[in-house]
Amino acid sequence: MWRWTGQHGMSYGHASRTGILDLAALAWHEQWAAEVLPHGAAALPPLLPAGSPVGELPAGAIDGLSVRGRVPVVVTGHDHVVGGYAAGVTYPGQLLDSMGTAEALVEPVPAGTGFRRHYGTAIDFGTGILPGTQVAIVGLESGAGISGMARALSGADLDDLAARVGPGAEGLRYLPPLARPGAFVGHKIDHGAPQFYRAVIEGWSLAADNALAALGTPDRFAEIVCIGGGSASDLRIRIKASIAGRPVRCVTTPEMVAVGAALLAGGIEPATAAARVVSPVAEWVPVYQRLRDEYRRLTACATPADVCLRGGRG
Repeated sequence: MWRWTGQHGMSYGHASRTGILDLAALAWHEQWAAEVLPHGAAALPPLLPAGSPVGELPAGAIDGLSVRGRVPVVVTGHDHVVGGYAAGVTYPGQLLDSMGTAEALVEPVPAGTGFRRHYGTAIDFGTGILPGTQVAIVGLESGAGISGMARALSGADLDDLAARVGPGAEGLRYLPPLARPGAFVGHKIDHGAPQFYRAVIEGWSLAADNALAALGTPDRFAEIVCIGGGSASDLRIRIKASIAGRPVRCVTTPEMVAVGAALLAGGIEPATAAARVVSPVAEWVPVYQRLRDEYRRLTACATPADVCLRGGRG
């Protein structure tokens, strides 16, 4: 903003990702800022609602870019939340699953929700795009974790191969790295790339489900909406839908974060985005109900030194 316009400004959404914003007061936390910045809160930019102009882009501000007339520069917000705005996920009862390199599950929550962060389950809180709204955010490295496993296994058709394995990955379990190192449990000598790949997808999906359970009962969602490159994987979405036990709506418009930023810059209300609906696999649903409980038992007793399964062998 400063380099482009010569003016300071930051959206409430971006500010809520710094760790020094008082979410209740929507103001910089003076004491926290003083702990990490030599000049305290005086060094921080003024806070603005999403879609607010900060300044104008003068000619020559960006090398190679020719501008004509006045070009306003506006603040928007945290990328996943901006994408959710474009997809119409702005009110309590909805859930956005933004599936990029980092995955964010964004749940609009009522204003005044207690700001208790759950570091063990990767839950944080921030501001929504609409004035006076707030969101709970589950941040996971699932996109990077799943693509990293695909590269390690060197398989171009891993989705198809893993889809033939069936839920539960033939006894192989994966605990994603959250507040502890990640781990595989239940490895057998005949497990191969499809089982490992499916176990990783299931592990990250169950981690997301476990984090959301810390915020309330699963039936609180009237709608689950997916955006991002990861939503193109039919296997990942079918697993998510089967764990949730309900259909998932996948937005097919690409680059929804950029779409949301453009809408905010232009002051345009979002339209209904094109989407496909993925239903749960009926025979998978009861299996994942059991795996959900097993995952919670495993994570409850997992430590950096060992992984154990109560009532059995790890």
